[in-house]
Amino acid sequence: MTENPINKTNQLTGQNKSTDGEYPLGVRIFLTVLVVFIGLIFLLVLWLRLPVLTQMAIGTYTPSPRPPTRTPLPTRTATITSTPTETPLPTATSLPPSANLVYDLDELQPPIPGVRSTAIVLSVPGNAVAAPDFTDQTWYPSSQIVEDMRANGVAIEFTHPFYATYSSASIMWNMDVPLDTGLYEVYVLDTLYSSGGLLDFQVRIGETQLYPLVGSTQVNYQLLQGNPPQKSDVWRSIGVYDVNNSGLLSVASSWQNRDEYSVVAVERVLIVKLPASTRQLIDALPQGAYRVVIDDNSAKIGNKRDWIAIDNKTAWGNNFMDLINPPADETVIWELPDPVPVGRYEVLAWIPEIKGNPEVSYSLTGNGFDFDREESGTPPITQQGNWEGGKWVSLGYWTVPELYGKTVRFVVTMKIKGGGIGDVAADALAFILQP
Repeated sequence: MTENPINKTNQLTGQNKSTDGEYPLGVRIFLTVLVVFIGLIFLLVLWLRLPVLTQMAIGTYTPSPRPPTRTPLPTRTATITSTPTETPLPTATSLPPSANLVYDLDELQPPIPGVRSTAIVLSVPGNAVAAPDFTDQTWYPSSQIVEDMRANGVAIEFTHPFYATYSSASIMWNMDVPLDTGLYEVYVLDTLYSSGGLLDFQVRIGETQLYPLVGSTQVNYQLLQGNPPQKSDVWRSIGVYDVNNSGLLSVASSWQNRDEYSVVAVERVLIVKLPASTRQLIDALPQGAYRVVIDDNSAKIGNKRDWIAIDNKTAWGNNFMDLINPPADETVIWELPDPVPVGRYEVLAWIPEIKGNPEVSYSLTGNGFDFDREESGTPPITQQGNWEGGKWVSLGYWTVPELYGKTVRFVVTMKIKGGGIGDVAADALAFILQP
């Protein structure tokens, strides 16, 4: 019997069926394994999705929160600030320096306390003219005075020339160039020898007379025979002046005949530019009154080793003396170098910016007499206090009647109690004559 070719093909491919319609055994086994495998896959997927299906069956599905993803900040764009066009500084308007300018004040004789800037020194006869002229026989040059004293057995030398006279005369010291705008204090020299009595001065810019903002144009020249006696040459202030134009400054004086106790000796004039901050301190004083200011540079400090010199623009002259946590009782004494007219005065102390906690007290004497503070006015301070930028503090009012004379030389004493915590300042005092 011939084999059916179709059956042979089915045997080779495994696709033949039995005659009763069923698949062969191998095919059935394969299909069973496939079904089981697919079922396992289905169960695995079902198990992995079970939470989701459960949430879907019992409620609204809420997705698990994702951890926040860092959102990168935008790169900061630098703000471009336009560079300002540099404003050219104004052309310096400083006037030519004087030929009489002294740069090193350590060389100045006698020294002048507290002056740290440069100064202008006008000498005689180089910067001064007199009437009659210095060649007149009424003038006695210092060289002749030296010879006369040596003849009497007194050996002496003068570092700078001067001229003395008993006769009426006048003198004028003249600047060689204009001064820059600003405040200037002017001094005249009180020589140890050959000078005494009162002398008035005038300060001018060109033909315009200047009046002092503080201080007096009158000087009481001391004497070796005075009380107390003069011990050395001394610079005497004739006031602080506001120079605001370009004319030439001059200092002049004139007098009538004198006696042996009021002989006139003319020597140098000193011109010192003050710090710009001085104007603020002067403007803070009562206006329209006779005012005299004395700085701590002229004060007598008891135990100076405990004090510190402080540079500070809130102080008179940009510096003051400071005592921190005073270890013991201390005393500071200010004495006016020249007498002032008698009358009623308010005395003020400039207190720079400090922590003024220690206990202090002030007293005043005049011509050797104690004067009681008036009950009126601000009560006396017991602490210097703490004022931003500094302040003039009233120490009280004192009256000196004419029975003590026409003039009075004030002495103010500050007593400091030891053991306090904080600062005590010694700076300027102002004497304000009341109307």
